[in-house]
Amino acid sequence: MRGRPVVSSVRMKDASRDAADRLARQGLSLPERPEGDGIPDLPSELHALSDEALMKLWTALSGWSEYLTTQMAAAQVDERFAEKAVEKAQAKAMLDGWTGKATERVAIAKAKFLDSDESAALIEEHDALYAYRKLVETLSVNTEKKIALVSRELTRRTSENTRKGWGRP
Repeated sequence: MRGRPVVSSVRMKDASRDAADRLARQGLSLPERPEGDGIPDLPSELHALSDEALMKLWTALSGWSEYLTTQMAAAQVDERFAEKAVEKAQAKAMLDGWTGKATERVAIAKAKFLDSDESAALIEEHDALYAYRKLVETLSVNTEKKIALVSRELTRRTSENTRKGWGRP
């Protein structure tokens, strides 16, 4: 039983889409892109936010973190498959060009491969996926840092309220 293919706002190529389809067949879904104009910025005076606004900010950042880490995982999978495609094509080119003579050098065969149109396309795809993954990774790390700051503010408020005796029965 194949099931329905995954429909998601997460950017996926064949490798990560296949993995997402497998998850879907297990009843697991990928997070969708959170609503809004993008990852929320932190206000310069975080302490000035109301409790409700602070919780909304934390919730929004948590949604973005979930989405970005999923996007990063898909990017890592796709990058790995692209890297393996380059390696496989390189190995094939080296084997196809090898005549069996002891005087042949691996470096020459590798250079011939790297000079080919096939390698240029594969390497360009791999490099593009690498660049995308690095950018998503940076966004993900930065979002986690924002969450940590908001969480510290929430903890500070909770501790302050406990010291004042609020919330006690």
